[in-house]
Amino acid sequence: MQMMNQNLIPFGITPSQMAVIVNLDKHGEMNISELSKKVRTPKSNISAICGRLEDNGLLIRRRDQSDQRIVYVALKKRLHSRILLVIPWTICRTNLHHG
Repeated sequence: MQMMNQNLIPFGITPSQMAVIVNLDKHGEMNISELSKKVRTPKSNISAICGRLEDNGLLIRRRDQSDQRIVYVALKKRLHSRILLVIPWTICRTNLHHG
């Protein structure tokens, strides 16, 4: 895991942020509760992580029209093509150092 952390540094992404990005890339838009379960992280932490990703222009948050308490998150479209480059490179670097 330490090597994975080091490999994310050039991208300015923390391992927690990467977990959120990977899950949103795989499953698409979901609410904070669903994402919290997928990432196995408390909702308050997921909200904070999503806030930082939104501030960095990587993610969009929107409130449910019928229930304003529910917040949906999704990756910005431009991130989908970038994620295809970042994840394989990071995994490859990690495997090279551990293989």
